[in-house]
Parts: sequence; C-alpha cells; structure tokens
Amino acid sequence: MARAPADGHTALLALSSLSVLPEAEHIQGRTPAYTVDQFAPIARITADPTLLVVPAGAPWQSLEEFVADARGRPGAITYGSAGNYSTLHVAMAMLTGAAGLDLLHVPFQGGGPALTALLSGTLDALASGPGPVLPHLREGRLRALACWGAQRIPGFETVPTFIERGFPEVEFYIWTGLFVPAATPEPVQARLRGALRAACEGPQLRRALEAAGSPVAYQEGRRSPASSPPTMRG
Repeated sequence: MARAPADGHTALLALSSLSVLPEAEHIQGRTPAYTVDQFAPIARITADPTLLVVPAGAPWQSLEEFVADARGRPGAITYGSAGNYSTLHVAMAMLTGAAGLDLLHVPFQGGGPALTALLSGTLDALASGPGPVLPHLREGRLRALACWGAQRIPGFETVPTFIERGFPEVEFYIWTGLFVPAATPEPVQARLRGALRAACEGPQLRRALEAAGSPVAYQEGRRSPASSPPTMRG
C-alpha cells in the first residue's frame, strides 16, 4: 500500500496497529517495512475504548481486587494479546506500567485465538475491543472490570474507566481509519473524504457498526508537517 500509485484507486482501511508496528520494528533493531509518513489519513471511522475482561469464574469482582491480587502475586496472572506490540499488548502495557503490575504476557497469532484461550480458562485476562467480547459478556461467560476510554462506554455503563479509578494516563482506543499513499493529490483525498463522511453519516453503516459493537466515531484526517506522522484532528 505504501508503494501503490498515488491516484486514489488504492486505499487502506487500517487498525491503530498501523502506527505501532513501525515503532516495534525500531525497538527490535529492524528496518520497518513502511513508515506512517508514507500515508495520508482520509478519516477515522471508529474508535473503540478497550475493555479489560476476565472469565466469569475469575475471583476478581472489581478492578481494585484485580490490581491488589496482581501486586501480591508478581508474574502469576496471565494476559493474552494478538501478538507482541499489537494494540491489545500496548493497552495492557499501559496498565501494567501505570499500576506497577508484573503480569505474564502470552502473545497469540491474533485476537481471536487469545479470546478463545480466555474463554477456555487458559488465560486470566485480556484487553479487547467491545465488539468481540460483547456476546460473551451478555451470556455471562466474561466479566468486564474496566475500560480504557475517557468516559464509560454506552451499553457498559456499570464498567468504570481506569481514569475514574486513579490511573489518568491509562486511555487507549482501537481505531479504524482510511488511508491513501501520501502523494495522493489533495482534490482526490477530498473526494474520498466526502464519500466516507457521507457513508458514516448514513443510517445503514451506523446500524451495521452499532450492531457489531463498534459505533461510528468519524474524525477527518489532516496532513502533518513532513517531519511528523499523519494525525487525526481532535
């Protein structure tokens, strides 16, 4: 995608891991396959606050109980992710750093296998977007302890934010956004942006995303200075 013709006929619908993976490659001493400044952001479509979920049979009824137990048993509580430096890993790393926790990270090849392991009792905890865990929460198979949003998530009003519970720096979203090659002419970007805005304002897409537990959170993209990566307004 980064090397595609900048003619507006090739676009990328990406998750927030788009901005994480190049930095992870740098940490590992490797040259990343792409850098974020190779892309121009059209718009963000969704931005889901991540949820901390545990099996319904877990002993923790609240975030406070989870944190207290983790502090008392360093390295004993496991959590899964979609792989090293994935968005699910980054979210949990934010929490462990802020709360001073030593949890055992178990990376999987994707969020689906990690969720399966949590449901089977192989894992103790998982950070996840609301959509994948929503049916399991409704069925009583999982319990949500807290969320990474600035406010409580609609439909999860009883689940507190980490900010509420004394961790003001623990805020994280799994977003989806549309990108094109950086050299794409601005009139082409504007046309794509207008079409995407219209789709996000329409009832059909809104109903579909709300049913999936990932409501529209449209935000137009803007170009940053050449020395900075593309960003979203807000």
